[in-house]
Amino acid sequence: MNLAEHWAERIAARDRRAVARAISAVENQTAEAVLVRAAIAERLGRAQIVGVTGPPGAGKSTLVNALIGELLGRGKSVAVVAVDPSSPISGGAVLGDRIRMAAHQTHERVFIRSLAARGHLGGLSRTTRQVVDVLDAAGYDTVIVETVGAGQSEVEISGLARTRVVVCPPGMGDDVQAMKAGVLEIADLFVVNKADKPEAGRTERELLDMLALRSRRGAEDAWQPPVLRTVATTGEGVVAVLDAIERHAASLQPSSPAIHEPARIEFRVTKKLARIHDPRKDFALAEIESEVREDPLTGDTARICHFSFPPRKLPDLGDMVEATRAACPFCPGKISQVTPRYPDALLSGGRAQRGEATLFPNLFPYDDLSAIIVMSSAHFVPMDALPAPMIADALKLARDFIARAAPTLAGPQTWGIVTWNYMPPAGASQVHPHLQVIVTDAPGNSLRRELAAETRFLARHGLAYAKALDACERDGESGRRVLREEGIAWSVPFCPVGMLGDAEARFAGRATLGACGDGEIEAFARSLARICAAYARLGMWSFNLTLLPDAEQESSGRHWLTARLLPRFYLNPQLHNSDVAYLQLLLGEKFGMIHPEAHAAALREQLGAT
Repeated sequence: MNLAEHWAERIAARDRRAVARAISAVENQTAEAVLVRAAIAERLGRAQIVGVTGPPGAGKSTLVNALIGELLGRGKSVAVVAVDPSSPISGGAVLGDRIRMAAHQTHERVFIRSLAARGHLGGLSRTTRQVVDVLDAAGYDTVIVETVGAGQSEVEISGLARTRVVVCPPGMGDDVQAMKAGVLEIADLFVVNKADKPEAGRTERELLDMLALRSRRGAEDAWQPPVLRTVATTGEGVVAVLDAIERHAASLQPSSPAIHEPARIEFRVTKKLARIHDPRKDFALAEIESEVREDPLTGDTARICHFSFPPRKLPDLGDMVEATRAACPFCPGKISQVTPRYPDALLSGGRAQRGEATLFPNLFPYDDLSAIIVMSSAHFVPMDALPAPMIADALKLARDFIARAAPTLAGPQTWGIVTWNYMPPAGASQVHPHLQVIVTDAPGNSLRRELAAETRFLARHGLAYAKALDACERDGESGRRVLREEGIAWSVPFCPVGMLGDAEARFAGRATLGACGDGEIEAFARSLARICAAYARLGMWSFNLTLLPDAEQESSGRHWLTARLLPRFYLNPQLHNSDVAYLQLLLGEKFGMIHPEAHAAALREQLGAT
């Protein structure tokens, strides 16, 4: 019997010492953590995961303690993961929750573990998901996860628990409105605890009013979050809460499909009209139109204005290429001498290779795992002649590295993000073509907001937003923005990211790069090379490309892997002024100088020229 099998046997037998040791291993990411994950991999998905969240002082721990007693009375086994604030001195958990549940601590069918948040936002700790997996594998019928109690930011529980209970103290008043954008919107049921206080009735009414505003047209048979009252200290109302939890769990079974609202994607445009006396027309009164577009998924706005912008031509880059060649750390003869290596425990030999592509750690890392992939031995590869095999080899290398590196991170969710900054206007520090690969539990604000919006879309409509958008773009007005290459769904976004437009490709049914086979990556690489060549014929010579995935652990189907290509340029080459302005940086608003439909037409023309 190997070590992984030994762990599996002891955890499956619910050996309390083994379970506790396994949790410590994954929480602290010791050398045994890899063995633990291997041992439990095939035993997951059996437990009912219940999240209990809400503001401080709501009585979450007291309610959880009462739920433990009721579950035991029904013959169930139960584990509790209580995420506590961290001690400012030791960094360990302040064990308030565990103290309140001490009455059940020694029961043979109960296991309670406190985790320190350790500064991790979202109400959980970085390792909560892995701890829950250990308890799931140990065969506990119900695993309750109680969040730290930080208020409306505690929405990470929505990605972990199948049933989310939001506990509200009486007398919340305006706090109900303040919390709407956060915790309250993830609830499967609401509990007004301490219901023996006079303010409880008002809080209940405010929650019911909020739910009435959120009621979904055509979804009368779908799950509607109930609002329940409890006095957890006496046990009053706890049976009704547990009954509601079990009804919600039953509603998630395949035999009880939800009724979803038909998917409607709205492309909203607000026209703006400025009236000025125009000196270009002898000061005649003129009207100049601009517009504000609203992203159909996130609601973010993009502003499209008209500027005088002459046609662009590719500059002569020969001087830049030659001036940077001698000092380039990525060229043959130097790359093995001056670039770092990973520890062998992560990557045998410290580097990885595929074709001409070479992967090694970033000397100036952006995260725990931050890698560089040098794509070619050539110091410079023109944008209109990017070899598809070069692109494919680099992306396959990135895919394989993410698969190896992601399990080593302790976060409950990890993302493998690949970016290509080509040439200086895109922020590249080297002319030599290279990718950036980040494996992280912090995917960035923009991707996080997009994934949250896709979660809401999936819950409301029963299908992924990307799938609905793909169907929408096949017909009607939005089809004017479509560029299909080799079966890859390229299009120009309705809300442009860059001043001169951009393009994006969606990998149908694939959430991560790791889900893509070699053939899919090769087809994408060929289409990307053609899109880049089309941009070059439009006078562009630099771009940012990012592959935006879902979390490696996510299996909801809410997201399709998306590649976003943003051409970059200098507005005035003599002044070297940037194509990023205050609107993007300070107001957080996208800004374009060309309508996406016109941009798509120009790209189609160039694609047809080959």
